[in-house]
Amino acid sequence: GFFQFKSLVNRTAVNSFIFCRELIERRTELRHLFECCIEQLVMIDGFKSKITWAKWIEQFLERCRVEFRNSTYVNYKFTLAKWVNPEWNDRFIDEITQGDVHAMVHNPAMGVSSYRRLGILKALRRVFTTAVYDGLLDRNPAAGVKVKIAEVNQAVLNRSEIDVLLKDARS
Repeated sequence: GFFQFKSLVNRTAVNSFIFCRELIERRTELRHLFECCIEQLVMIDGFKSKITWAKWIEQFLERCRVEFRNSTYVNYKFTLAKWVNPEWNDRFIDEITQGDVHAMVHNPAMGVSSYRRLGILKALRRVFTTAVYDGLLDRNPAAGVKVKIAEVNQAVLNRSEIDVLLKDARS
């Protein structure tokens, strides 16, 4: 009865622990194998030019889905799909320059706020930084691009402004 159930629960817990440990070990082995494959492919002349933006974004988003919160993944997916992918899908990632990133972020036809431009730039920086870490790019083309944020129109007075206003009203 009870002791058989307790024994079964203990064996299940031990088996679950062993299974999780094996999964972690396999994941580590696969990550190492992937990194070795990338290093070997980078050594082959012309490998970098064979990866298009669409293929890299697919890999990047899958990695984001696993490593980051769901909200971060959805934000990157939406931002890239709406603003960047339509223009860059067929381009090779090593052919994208800092000027291209600047033109993408500061494109007046987009008609978006400076905060949206900053969000697009942050997503592009993360994509290119990951490509640099994976050895697909030598440098991040989004590194020197900046977006100026427009000043916010203040709707509410702060405490010192209220005091000055009250002083003027009393006198």
